[in-house]
Amino acid sequence: MPSLSFRPALVPALASAAGFALLLTLGFWQLSRHHETQDLMTLAQARLAAPPIALAEALADPEANAWRRVRARGTYRLDDTVLVLARRPNASGSLVVSPLVVEDIPRQDGAPVAILVDRGWISFRDEEKALAERGDRGPLDVIGSLVPARARGRGGDAPSQAAAPEKHRRWLKFDVPGLEAQIGRPVAPVVLKRGDVDDGDYPEGEWAVPRPRVNHLEYAWTWFLTAAILAGVFLSASLKRAPPPPPSAPPSPAAP
Repeated sequence: MPSLSFRPALVPALASAAGFALLLTLGFWQLSRHHETQDLMTLAQARLAAPPIALAEALADPEANAWRRVRARGTYRLDDTVLVLARRPNASGSLVVSPLVVEDIPRQDGAPVAILVDRGWISFRDEEKALAERGDRGPLDVIGSLVPARARGRGGDAPSQAAAPEKHRRWLKFDVPGLEAQIGRPVAPVVLKRGDVDDGDYPEGEWAVPRPRVNHLEYAWTWFLTAAILAGVFLSASLKRAPPPPPSAPPSPAAP
């Protein structure tokens, strides 16, 4: 059986080492992102279990009160209701988003401040019912979980959709600055995701909890597996068959 010897070439060895280190770094980074996401979800669940607080108290420190249940009292401006596209497994529909004008927080520029309320999800067949709502509704109490605007929109970006003169009733994504420009009044830098409470409203709401957009753990294992494959390919390419030993000289004939 021929013997094998490990004889790596310099350039492939350096390239493989760099690639292996990069893949491991990406894998461990995805692991850290997975742990951060799990910690955030645990924190959100703990805050969600706490009793509701007033909107004015929550707005004093939105980051510290993110994902908490908040009670806001105000009046829905149904003329400014919009639908934000939101697909679900095996279903297509939209989120019903309406501004709630509240009176218990300081005004901005002399105008009452509105808070965007994600009232819940509806299927496509119920969208016309939501768009047909007009006028004001309230005053009423709305309880929902508080979501920072940066988690639901592109805070600070130019509102491309709101630049048009007409109002857009259907939006492809949640754009807080764009919706503020369309409504034409100050909007609090948060979104209130209405929970499933018995307030007689539709559609059926749900509490907000952070959900990762990607499976960081799955990505981590992908990087680690790729690193293992790279190591295997390098080792396989670096193993060379040892040259066979030179044939031994035939024995000299014995003297008579």
